[in-house]
Amino acid sequence: MPCPAVALKLLRRDSVLRTTFLREFCVGRCVSSHPGLLQTLAGPLQTPRHFAFAQEYAPYGDLSGMLKERVRRVGKKRGLGLGWE
Repeated sequence: MPCPAVALKLLRRDSVLRTTFLREFCVGRCVSSHPGLLQTLAGPLQTPRHFAFAQEYAPYGDLSGMLKERVRRVGKKRGLGLGWE
């Protein structure tokens, strides 16, 4: 059985506080059971330069890309409804 793809989120240690990183990781773990949210996988990691954790891979990108596309489509439909072409 093939292993599922994951995304590794890396945050530079010199640009984020450890507590901020751990808070993001913990919130991700707490909401991972929701079927509509990405799963944050076990164990935060650290290297000399980065904090990191693994999340479920989102093959279609992030939510902001989807929202921009929907806004564009709604705007186009409104324009057509007003007789703009």
